[in-house]
Amino acid sequence: GYDVSEAFGEISVPLMANTSFADYLGVSAAIRLADYSTIGKTNAWKLGAEFTPAGIEGLRFRAGKQKSLRAPNVIELYAPQMGAGLTIYQDPCDSGTGLLKTAEQQSFCNSWGAETGFTQNNGTVSALRNSNENLKPEVADTWTVGAVLQPESMADNEVAFSVDYFNIEIRDAIAPFGGGVDNNITSCFFSLDLGSQSCSNTVRDDLGEFYPIDSTLTNVTIKKVSGVDLQAEFSFDASALD
Repeated sequence: GYDVSEAFGEISVPLMANTSFADYLGVSAAIRLADYSTIGKTNAWKLGAEFTPAGIEGLRFRAGKQKSLRAPNVIELYAPQMGAGLTIYQDPCDSGTGLLKTAEQQSFCNSWGAETGFTQNNGTVSALRNSNENLKPEVADTWTVGAVLQPESMADNEVAFSVDYFNIEIRDAIAPFGGGVDNNITSCFFSLDLGSQSCSNTVRDDLGEFYPIDSTLTNVTIKKVSGVDLQAEFSFDASALD
């Protein structure tokens, strides 16, 4: 188990309202401080801004920058070894995959336990999932920018449209070792080194198939995602239809 103490605060400051430049301009900020018995002291924060230009009905712009944090939970830290089920994978030492192209790669596959001409007979491998008491927290840097259009002339029907761009980068993301079984096996293949870390848990049997792979949870390097959210809302009083 673990315990955590937290404190947080937030503030919103209007800078301008009902002027020739802006119907509204304001900024906001928040911070959260936490002290975990497992990972120690951490902090998360956000900054935001809103701007409604003068003379444009129902248009509002918004932007934000955030640092978020997720501490590893009890399962990730302390759970006993458990089966993660059968995982589909593509064996790079099978000539049919198209990954095996050079004599050096073939020599590596031979030393890895896959003979020349090896054909993968089983498209799945059993994976084991282990917790890890040494996990660090995931840390995300996020920024967003967008706009909302909600014309006052259509307020009776409560119509609103919004578009937002988001960009999220997670450091030390918690995931199975090697980024998953398939990626783990492929990384070992391209390392061409049985002594590499990515090969440490990929052992073959006498037929060249893999023994169950131990996918201990670890902090992977980075994850990124970006995109655009579009939203349209229309609501009305159903009693008005009577």
